Amino acid sequence: MTFEWALIRGENDDVKTARELGELIKEYEIPPYLCHINVIPLNPTNYKGAASNKQAVDKFCKVLVDEYRISCTPRVRRGIDIEAGCGQLATEVLDSMSS
Repeated sequence: MTFEWALIRGENDDVKTARELGELIKEYEIPPYLCHINVIPLNPTNYKGAASNKQAVDKFCKVLVDEYRISCTPRVRRGIDIEAGCGQLATEVLDSMSS
């Protein structure tokens, strides 16, 4: 079972939230060896939030791996420079339609 977790700086990228996620998976009795979490730092879109820094991403993943034995992979942010990152293209199209 793969989960996608978009990290937003100061919103859901801290150790407390990582533990809440680990506990939620535990509460649903999903065996850790059947889970994987893709951690995705937020891409810039019209949303006011910002991407988590590498240190926050690493701490978040460390909690999941060390405390809950849930595998976790930070995604590499690609396409940001040409506005082709996840969510950016859709935002650009929607913006152009409303102009």
